[in-house]
Amino acid sequence: MHVSLRQLRVVLAVAEHGSFSEAAQAIGLSQSAVSQGVKALEESLGTQLVERSTRRVRLTQAGEALMVPLKDALDRLESVLVEARSAGAIQQKVVQVACTPHLSGRLLSQCLADAARQYPDLQIQLREQPQPSAVESVRRGIVEFALAVGDERLTDLIQTRVLRDQFMLICRHDHPFARRKVVQLTQLRFERLILLATALGGRSGLNSLLRGHGVAVEPAQEVTLAATAMEMVAEGLGVAILPASRLPLPKQLRLKAVELDPSPMRDIVLTQRKGSSLSEAAQKLHELIIRRASGSGADNPERERPLTVLIPFPEGGPVDRYGRTFGEVLSRHLRQVVVIKNTVGLGGAQGVHELTRSEADGYTIGIAGSGTTVFTEGGEMQGFVDIFKDLTFLGGLVRVPSVLVAGKHLPAANLRELLAHARLHPRGLRIAAAGHGSSRTLAERFQELARISLQIELYDGLAPAVKDLMRGKVDLVFGEPVGVLPVIQNQKGCAIVVAGSERCPLLPTVPCANELGLQGLATDHGYGLMAPASLPAHVLTHLSGAITDTLRSAEIADRFEQLGVKPDLQSGPFYAEFIRSEQKKWRTFNPSRRS
Repeated sequence: MHVSLRQLRVVLAVAEHGSFSEAAQAIGLSQSAVSQGVKALEESLGTQLVERSTRRVRLTQAGEALMVPLKDALDRLESVLVEARSAGAIQQKVVQVACTPHLSGRLLSQCLADAARQYPDLQIQLREQPQPSAVESVRRGIVEFALAVGDERLTDLIQTRVLRDQFMLICRHDHPFARRKVVQLTQLRFERLILLATALGGRSGLNSLLRGHGVAVEPAQEVTLAATAMEMVAEGLGVAILPASRLPLPKQLRLKAVELDPSPMRDIVLTQRKGSSLSEAAQKLHELIIRRASGSGADNPERERPLTVLIPFPEGGPVDRYGRTFGEVLSRHLRQVVVIKNTVGLGGAQGVHELTRSEADGYTIGIAGSGTTVFTEGGEMQGFVDIFKDLTFLGGLVRVPSVLVAGKHLPAANLRELLAHARLHPRGLRIAAAGHGSSRTLAERFQELARISLQIELYDGLAPAVKDLMRGKVDLVFGEPVGVLPVIQNQKGCAIVVAGSERCPLLPTVPCANELGLQGLATDHGYGLMAPASLPAHVLTHLSGAITDTLRSAEIADRFEQLGVKPDLQSGPFYAEFIRSEQKKWRTFNPSRRS
């Protein structure tokens, strides 16, 4: 015997509604699919469950005996599935939401934009569904809640009204009604009506009100899109009754919206299951929609809105630690919540690209390293991001030395031993480059100065490169002190040389490049702070002041020193000129990187 959950839900819907057509509308299936589902279940059970007639259907004795235990069993199963889905959603911070198509436009789009700004780590998956399907998705636990029309009172669900939507009469500019401020419902008796389809919600109350004033709705044209209704009105096919939320009207159609008396209304509600609490992530979105709809919180009050710092490298890596340290201190200077968001990919370029697509309102800034701003500007970044046109330079963040580390599997404790070993391997040692920028350039420069061969392997951050160094998958890596220090302290690798003319305070016994005769093995490596282009002047002044105060604070100096770096106090314009000079310098060294 093969019985599916779909068949059981279909027969339960038929029993509850007493009609194949009403059951089909309630669960979002065609009437033929409902009929076939009941027939298939009867064949599987070997007994008739429903007696059919031309008007109504009713359960047989066997059908009635099945309904109560079936409903209880399905309810228990749904509860189990909902809890499982909720647990997964909480863990992944993913919110599943349903919405009827005509409500997923302006209101929900604004709410999704609010959520992206205020909760950047929140993932929202939207399902556009007809009204009955959206409600059924809530019942079955497929979504946590739905934005729908409150057509009827649903005893098994919680409905929270977020706003009341007024219906308006839409007519052509040359229609007699266009000259009136208000049209009585009774005056629509002789008009050809164009209405939104019943499955979109809101029609139950509207139909009752129209019939109560002698207006027939059965011959009306039904459409699924408000835009289609407007086009039909513009072509003289009738007048439409549409929700006010679909305004303003397209100017090119030359239509007029007129109030009706009495005014038909519909409730827009958030629908959720009874006895099942929303996940923390879903609750945030639920509250945000209510605030946006009420007008009391279209955005959170500006003082409560967080500042997002985009970090283009993995969580836990050196840049992440600089950014989180900076964000924590900046938060206190701004007296504002600071949120960190890691966007990883393309050696740091993907996070910078996301920053260029952010709103230039002062609530999103990002970190960009010399790998993106200097070393890849003429090559991989070309056509992807123009840093001088697509970004606003806020200033420097940190200056960072680089340390060459050899894996413990190499028989090398110093530069002399490393070079001797490298010359025994003419095919080249494997060196990891975190990104496409400074570490890659250092590898190329070291190869040239030391006259050895290296196989350069690119990584999206220092953390994965260091992991492969400890596993023996690569032999060498140029890394920032805080990123390689644990490897050295745990004797999983050996520090060979510090690039540049100074030793690193965290590694005082490791010689610098100049001491070892490798003059020129240096990059003025570091990270700066950026915002999207076209940042308003007053916002730039406000942010620049807070950043300067933060970087000049004793707390930042102390905490950055513990990470082996120094604050970069260059202001925005000076930092932009510094980047230009670095680009020119390194393209002179490596002509292949010229734009």
